[in-house]
Amino acid sequence: MKIDVRLAQNPEGEQIAQLVKDSGFSIEGLSWDIVYPYWIVAEHEEIMVGAIQVCPSLPVGRLEMLSTANYMTHRVRAQTVKGLLLAGLESLRQHGAQMVSGVIPFKMKAYKRMIRKRGGAVVASGNVIMWKL
Repeated sequence: MKIDVRLAQNPEGEQIAQLVKDSGFSIEGLSWDIVYPYWIVAEHEEIMVGAIQVCPSLPVGRLEMLSTANYMTHRVRAQTVKGLLLAGLESLRQHGAQMVSGVIPFKMKAYKRMIRKRGGAVVASGNVIMWKL
């Protein structure tokens, strides 16, 4: 089984938006015309099956809105999440980030376990608040 991970291209914005929506992030009324270079996508058998937002910043970068296709097997989903996470971490490392943070929804217990196994730690919990500009 092969998962290809790469930077998203702008014409793929609507596909990413659908993955984000299907993963439970209710973000409506936004333009998804520009996603490059802020999103990494994963493909399995040439079909986009996952995405993660990369938010470069110093000293702490962020990885947000991990999204995967709902129909995948556990094994394909695990490989997709691992590939996206590792690519996101490497991208932020190359941007100079010293630490990476991200919000993990409470329902994504397996994702939280995987991050903790790889050295991540819960440092705070709370509410994610967004407002449209």
